[in-house]
Amino acid sequence: MIGEWEERSPWAPLAERRGVPGDAVTIYGAMGTANICDVVADSGIGLLEMIGKSLAYPGANGFLPSTAYSETLVVINPVWADLIAREFPKIESVQEVLWDKAALPIDWFRPEYRKPIDALGRIRADGRVHLVPEPKDVLVLVAGGEGGLHAHMVHSWGACLTVTRPIAA
Repeated sequence: MIGEWEERSPWAPLAERRGVPGDAVTIYGAMGTANICDVVADSGIGLLEMIGKSLAYPGANGFLPSTAYSETLVVINPVWADLIAREFPKIESVQEVLWDKAALPIDWFRPEYRKPIDALGRIRADGRVHLVPEPKDVLVLVAGGEGGLHAHMVHSWGACLTVTRPIAA
């Protein structure tokens, strides 16, 4: 379970961005979490490139040759979020950079994987396969402490769809 730190986020809360204002809960089908650490980047683009490239590895569920659809969740600490927001004040721009960097060239996949991935229409004109179909499928929220240095990548469990609902009083 991850609690979004809405007060420390430079962007609107995830639920609000998903069309549910006020108190809400979001259910995301995760395969687990993995740490992303960076002790060098001193810019928003540097951090987003590190996060995006970390998301993209051939065995991630989003790259399965049987999966036409996937989402991914990125949990960014407040210190990194502030640094990123100075260059990217709109969350859609953050999602766009992460989506762009979370892609692999099709030739990184063994030949027997290429045909099913191509059959799903997942190979872009530039020869890359993106982890998720569109930038909007990169879910981003702010959580964690103010120590900096870390983010979480949380890949979805295959073709799961995230659901956000209001909390009834």
